[in-house]
Amino acid sequence: MTIADNRLDGPTALANAQSFVQRSVDYVIEFQTDVNFGPQVMNVFNQDGVKVAAIDIPMAGATFFGANNPKSGFMGGSYLGQAAIAKFGADKVKQGTTSSASCRSRAPFPRCGPRASRLASCRQCPTFRKTTCCASTPRTPCRNPSRR
Repeated sequence: MTIADNRLDGPTALANAQSFVQRSVDYVIEFQTDVNFGPQVMNVFNQDGVKVAAIDIPMAGATFFGANNPKSGFMGGSYLGQAAIAKFGADKVKQGTTSSASCRSRAPFPRCGPRASRLASCRQCPTFRKTTCCASTPRTPCRNPSRR
């Protein structure tokens, strides 16, 4: 068994892939976090016929081993919607604002959070299809004009 640390770094992962090929490994379990280097890493393995299992981040040509994030997000959003309806009532949830003693902020429920949590269990909500939401980050601005 040969072990190498990619250090959460694409160039390091590529160097490790080249090192594995030089050592004639048969199979690699790859945890590659830099999606920009995934194709380059797989190209190195494919040229030598090395089989690969990709952990958490899919890589073309590798067997994927990880969570089904879209399904998990939808399931979590569905249960969150059901819990919000149970705790606050459907009318409050339809209005789009909830508050709780355990949550100090007031958040517009159907316009925030992961796409699946926009009231997946409450499709009759008037804003369900009207809002475009995103999980905005400093690098990914929100696409919802009402949230800018």
